[in-house]
Amino acid sequence: MNVMAPDFSDLAEPGAYCEIPQEEHRAMALPQLRRVVSHAARRCAEEGWTRFGEALEADKVNLYEVTSFVIKPFTEVKRCSYVEMVAFQEQPAATFVSHWWGESCRDFVACVEQHARDHGLLADRAADAGAGNGGAGPEHYYWVCAYANNQWELDNAVTRDPGESSFRRAMDLASGALSVVDAKAVVFSRIWCCYEVFVALDKVDTMRTCTEIVEIDIPGDAFDEMNFDVKPGTTTVPRDFPPLIRQGDIVRRCNGAEVTSREALAAQVASCGDSVPLVLERSRRYAYSVYTSVPQHTYLPLEEPRAAVGLLNGLAPTDRDVWRKSGRESYFPLDLVKSTLGIQCEDASASKELDRVHILNAICGSEDLDAAVPEAHAKYQELNEVLRGRLLAATWLRLLQEGSVAERGRVTLEEEGAMLARMAPYGLALRSSRLQVLNLNFEMNLVFTHAAAAHLAESLPDTLRVLDLNLLGARCGEGGRLLFAATARMPDLEELISTGEVEGCLAELLPGCPKLREISLREGGCTAETAELFAQAITEKKFPALQVLRFHIAGSCPEPQREVLRRAMLQQEGRLVYLS
Repeated sequence: MNVMAPDFSDLAEPGAYCEIPQEEHRAMALPQLRRVVSHAARRCAEEGWTRFGEALEADKVNLYEVTSFVIKPFTEVKRCSYVEMVAFQEQPAATFVSHWWGESCRDFVACVEQHARDHGLLADRAADAGAGNGGAGPEHYYWVCAYANNQWELDNAVTRDPGESSFRRAMDLASGALSVVDAKAVVFSRIWCCYEVFVALDKVDTMRTCTEIVEIDIPGDAFDEMNFDVKPGTTTVPRDFPPLIRQGDIVRRCNGAEVTSREALAAQVASCGDSVPLVLERSRRYAYSVYTSVPQHTYLPLEEPRAAVGLLNGLAPTDRDVWRKSGRESYFPLDLVKSTLGIQCEDASASKELDRVHILNAICGSEDLDAAVPEAHAKYQELNEVLRGRLLAATWLRLLQEGSVAERGRVTLEEEGAMLARMAPYGLALRSSRLQVLNLNFEMNLVFTHAAAAHLAESLPDTLRVLDLNLLGARCGEGGRLLFAATARMPDLEELISTGEVEGCLAELLPGCPKLREISLREGGCTAETAELFAQAITEKKFPALQVLRFHIAGSCPEPQREVLRRAMLQQEGRLVYLS
């Protein structure tokens, strides 16, 4: 092995160094992570790095090697964290990254990069080449423990009480968490990673929606392609529109003037020319996602190849709709998802047994962190079930289709019985998932039969706030009605998005949702029956919280029924009920 003094000049911009007292403000920009990977690959080849006496390949270098060969020697003189050596200012945690150190650093960065792409955080890489804050933008930083913590002084980072550790402080500062999962899901067998998932899922369930103000310029002709609601409301964005505008954005100012109506917005846009400056209000909740590396693939034409794929609760900012979400997530390995059925946080391991004791007691809510750890506890079971359910929800249809012979045009009763028996544990996991957002795409699906729809209806969690179902052309028949009937046990349901031909029953089935404020009926059409049923339900105030009603009005819906619906919506005593 070559023992010449290593060259660290490619790790940081000239003049970079900044003392950052608080670990939670020591997160990494995506270009800084890329630099580590390229640096390690170069030196691994030049110096002949080894692992357990065998030659190490550059794409197999993990964080254990990076800490030994890069972080420790690079920071030895300053005795500081890695981030302080490459930063010019504080880099506050925006996304917390939970991972196993044995994961390949190249695969790790591929997951972070795909997360940034899916969330609309990637800047133009050519323009940002060499920039200290390129790639993920100057405002978005990923908190990674090895780079944030001072490897020379870990006492302040890893504390007796995990709630006081640098990990927890970073999670409290961040607006979301990302689990990078290795091919064998070792990450979920490590106690610190289990604790991080425990905190992240708790934040997803309990944190209130917060808002941020976003200032952007978009092309003037873009307004021909999208539909803005102004006060209150959301933005409907075309599937392939660039990710500057996101679903749910509210326009507050245009060209410097306050926007109070759709007409005022249109007038301002007309006066702007080719570029329209907007100030948007963007709502966000704490987000948790799971990413893993996969062989490079391209999902859409002209798209940059992807080397990782992620599962999210709800749509990613660049998904636009459930169709794109299901396509993007279809590359997530099913074997990896199924392996999570064996997750047992209480059996997770730790480098130090005391860490394991303290963390399991923290998960149980014990006041004595040094107490003997219970072998079984309701909190263990809850964490295991919720994590399994979150992963299984995004792949439910693929699990249903696995091994199916439906390409022949039908599913026999025998095949259907075997299919439902195989899905039983997945249904239990979904019901226990505490999911708040669920998007499922069954478009033109031959396997999603009436029985499968009935099984899914029983498996839907009671905690849903948003339910998005695409049943266009599905073979479930009356099973669609069972899915909507299940909303009666969802007291917090706020938004329902339905695509398909079962919408005539919605007005009869949905009034059991007192918080329902938004209904969107997409392709499949608002028929005369649907229009009349909704007009009656609205007039009778069966939807007390309804604010927005969006219909894709089919040509088969006669004008008299359309007018009845419009009049019913206009008579809502000052409440804005918007008909698209």
